[in-house]
Amino acid sequence: MRLLDSNILIYAGQPEHAFLDAWLSPAAAQVSAISIPEVLG
Repeated sequence: MRLLDSNILIYAGQPEHAFLDAWLSPAAAQVSAISIPEVLG
């Protein structure tokens, strides 16, 4: 299990950080409840 920080989620949406897609597989990645509003805000 990987706990992803909001910075990783934000960077993953940018084309120059496409290599982060491998970290975002649903089976291995988790996001804390506090990171969701940080990313959306």
